[in-house]
Amino acid sequence: MNNSYKISFSLVNELISQTCLIYNCKKKTILKEQQCGFVVNILNIESLKISNTQKIMIGDLFKLNHVENIFINKLFNINNIQVAIIFNNQQGYINIIFSGQDDFLDLLNPLHIFKKQIGNNIDVKNIKVHGGFYDLLFKNNLYSDVLNEIIKLQDLHPGCRINIAGHCIGGALATLFGFFLSYSIRSNINIFSFGSPRVGNKKWANIFNSKNNLIHYRFVNQNDIINLFPHFYYHHCGDMLFIKKNCCIDFINKKDYEDTSSIMNNHSIKQNKIEKYYEKINSCYNIKI
Repeated sequence: MNNSYKISFSLVNELISQTCLIYNCKKKTILKEQQCGFVVNILNIESLKISNTQKIMIGDLFKLNHVENIFINKLFNINNIQVAIIFNNQQGYINIIFSGQDDFLDLLNPLHIFKKQIGNNIDVKNIKVHGGFYDLLFKNNLYSDVLNEIIKLQDLHPGCRINIAGHCIGGALATLFGFFLSYSIRSNINIFSFGSPRVGNKKWANIFNSKNNLIHYRFVNQNDIINLFPHFYYHHCGDMLFIKKNCCIDFINKKDYEDTSSIMNNHSIKQNKIEKYYEKINSCYNIKI
């Protein structure tokens, strides 16, 4: 496994901004349906009742790509989860964006927190993941519908890169989706999660971290309490990039996989907001790329 990342600050900025956009795509007024997808016009963003920071985040997408419209190839709204597929022909990658749900308190729901043993096409026993996240991903064919769209795009554009991103519960779903996708396609898969809760048991995390075609960049705000849930017998996977104000995010040197999060240091729900992730990532100076 390589000891360095192959990502850039601009890509991270694009993905977190796309995550914000897809969350707000529930407000249909910003979407214009076309034959092969949806178009978002920058003029429609100002009409949304969202924070100024979120408007700036979405506006970044137009600036980064030097366009007046953003094209979304496919947008799913299943199980109260929004998933978008956005193909960037200029850069040669497919972004799969999970918006997640509004209420992260579902993380504490006893009906959702139980683990589910998985074994589809996986020759390892005792792999368990969060039952609620698993059900959200596979109920009503969400996983298979998204997978089929990815395969179609790959057939049309061989060799394109795969990026999967999400915030909070969307980050957990992105992580779980990427894990199963790594068994369905041979392409290298990059996952970017922002403030994601834990997804599975230690055995699952170890299998995840050992896969050759899967990399998880797990962004964690200082004091973000959601990063700690579910707590008992759940483990994070991937490489953590820790964010705090006026620090340097090191995109070059990989950290180890050890999950060292502590309830003593992470205690704020406010720090899980997507605006806080955007603000802190963009406030970091001397960023290595």
